[in-house]
Amino acid sequence: GMLGAILRQRPLPLHGSARFASEREIKAAGLRSAEGILLGRKDGALLCFGGSEHVLVYAPTRAGKGVGYVIPNLLNWPDSVVVLDVKKENWDRSAGFRAAHGQEVHLFDPLEENGRTARYNPLSYVRSDPADLYDDLQRIAVMLFPAESRGDPFWFEAARSAFVAIGGYVAETPGLPLTIGEILHQLSASSDLKSHFEKLITARKSGPSPLS
Repeated sequence: GMLGAILRQRPLPLHGSARFASEREIKAAGLRSAEGILLGRKDGALLCFGGSEHVLVYAPTRAGKGVGYVIPNLLNWPDSVVVLDVKKENWDRSAGFRAAHGQEVHLFDPLEENGRTARYNPLSYVRSDPADLYDDLQRIAVMLFPAESRGDPFWFEAARSAFVAIGGYVAETPGLPLTIGEILHQLSASSDLKSHFEKLITARKSGPSPLS
């Protein structure tokens, strides 16, 4: 009965049963792929995982994750990759190599003191037709100024309205670049913004490019 089945259970090994995988088990796990993520070396041959699953490397600080896993894979990986590289160590050791092999490499570091950073304009996607222009600006304003559950919603709504209004003015003004920097510049153009833009709108009404 049940008591007999329990008594017949095999005893646990005294020192545990953990062991290194055999070559057959390594291949069965997909760790001898010709392409993929480098994981290490066994018997002189690379362990390379080519499956679609995720790979997680867990180790303490300064344990060698970068030099042992990240940098070798950046030098070996043939496709696109995005790297969170706070210290720029991975960039310094792999960007030149990847560029020399025909890949485009970009360092996005908007807080870099010397301005050494790639740039992009999130407002370049805003459509020029007035019907779409303000809809696109409103969507961006919601992302830039999300409403919080606490606090007076007036301030969030006021920030969105100002962003959309000034953004629309910039977009419809020939010669002005539609960028967040230009919107900030226009918001800082006068201590009395209401009077300042009332004059601009009035002047534009009789000009060749009235505002919509």
